[in-house]
Amino acid sequence: MTAAFVRKPSQNQMLKRFLLFGLPLYLVLVEQFVRFLLHFAPGKAEEISAGTAGTTIAVAGISLLFPVIVPKRIDAPLTQRLQKEITERNFALVNRSDQKLVTSALVFLFVTTICWGYALWLSHSAPDIDWYSVPSPFLIGLVTYAIGVIHTEIKEIV
Repeated sequence: MTAAFVRKPSQNQMLKRFLLFGLPLYLVLVEQFVRFLLHFAPGKAEEISAGTAGTTIAVAGISLLFPVIVPKRIDAPLTQRLQKEITERNFALVNRSDQKLVTSALVFLFVTTICWGYALWLSHSAPDIDWYSVPSPFLIGLVTYAIGVIHTEIKEIV
């Protein structure tokens, strides 16, 4: 029987995840609160709907991708010759899996930014378009956020 050691998450890590993954909720609540306050301003009424919150959720998902695109350095014992060569060429040791994740995050950063723009356009031009009874900008925001969460979680493992 083989045993594996798994690091137990500390309270700081759990608090960090709670704050990080709760970001869309905080942003949506602030956005909806501002829209609510605008109802009291003369001539400045804004619609409160799930469709308009989708773009905010999408931006939160995109923001989760930014830390993922920074590769983790590996501090491994190296021979002096290899260490010198790495320093001279200004290289860094990076895990191959982490490099693949960084590349994936860069591709998704580009794709999700386009999706966010599309959701923004939909929320202002055609907010009534639904996909399976869910407002399309909201669904795009949820998918974008899920992509950000998945990449963030994989980054913790790699």
